[in-house]
Formats: sequence, structure tokens, C-alpha cells
Amino acid sequence: MADKEKIKEFIAKFEREYFTGPYSESSIRADLEARRSMDRLSTLGSSGIQTYKLREKRNIYTQEFNELLDSTINPILDWAKKNCPDDTIFISSCENCKNKVNRMLDIVRDF
Repeated sequence: MADKEKIKEFIAKFEREYFTGPYSESSIRADLEARRSMDRLSTLGSSGIQTYKLREKRNIYTQEFNELLDSTINPILDWAKKNCPDDTIFISSCENCKNKVNRMLDIVRDF
């Protein structure tokens, strides 16, 4: 695993990229709501056939967020707890990322 400063830089970049813009809570909700509306409209106009765009996007988000937790966030958090147990700010930042990803998963599951 990289040194602590590189991980801190990664966490800061991660927070900027994953929780603003296209991965903010409001953006994910808006995206899923738009897809839900598209599904409803396509169902209304096509003899009950549904496009499943919402389901497809939910699956993509779920897979992406689960992979992010398993391959990146959880290993970084484990590393931080093992190698920097006294740096509560750093560990808190890592835990915050994990909590945000889990919150995003909850949003996706609620749709």
C-alpha cells in the first residue's frame, strides 16, 4: 500500500470526484428518477412492455459502489486503522468515504 500522504491525496480526490457532480446524492436521485419516469412512459405507450432502464442503471450503480467498497475504500480504511491508529482525522475521513458510499447504495436500493 502506498504511503499515508498518497492515500490522503487519493481520499481527497475521491471525495471531490465521487460526491460532487455526477456522483452526488442529488445527481444520483435525479438520474434514477428520470429513468423511472422513462420506464413509466415507455410502459404506458407500448402495451405494457417495460424498458428496464431504471433496473439497468440501479444494477450499474450497485455494482460500481460495491466494487468501490471492496477493492478500494475498505482496504484503505483497514490500512489506516492498522498503520495510523492515532490519526483520528485521517481515519475519520476514510470512514466518511465508506459511509458516503453506503449512503449512495441505500439511495439506489430505495428506487
